[in-house]
Amino acid sequence: MKSSFAPVLLAVLISASFSLAAEAVTKKTGDIPMVLKEHPSFRKLTMAIDSAGLTSMLRNKGPFTLFAPTDAAFAKIPKKDLIELRKPENKSKLAELLSNHVVKGMHLAADLKKVKSLRSLEGKAFSIKNLKGFVQIESATVVMPDIKASNGVIQGIDTVLRPK
Repeated sequence: MKSSFAPVLLAVLISASFSLAAEAVTKKTGDIPMVLKEHPSFRKLTMAIDSAGLTSMLRNKGPFTLFAPTDAAFAKIPKKDLIELRKPENKSKLAELLSNHVVKGMHLAADLKKVKSLRSLEGKAFSIKNLKGFVQIESATVVMPDIKASNGVIQGIDTVLRPK
């Protein structure tokens, strides 16, 4: 009995492992808004994107690169400025500010180290530098690189990019 049970158990285990491997391969990453929503460091950005009405745009096919300010980046902005941006009458200003963080194409951190500038969806040109192995976009540093989404990549940054 012992000898017939072992091959059956082995077959079941092998079958189960192939099933789990296939499930892992077919499981898809969500789009940019979904990935942001599930990440603990982007709560404020997720709320701002919703308030600005940009969620549907960031669900488009892309690919996009989002330079995503972390919650710590938003904490650097004076409270009165954040309160002002959240007012319904300033929705277009908030949308413009956030759209300046989106670039067409998928730009991984390794690729960013080789470029000097990129242009946002709003048309703003960003200077990009490689400082001691860290990618810097204007005054912001990529602190959470290459968070992949089904329609692009998220580069977590430590400062909100504000037009001058």
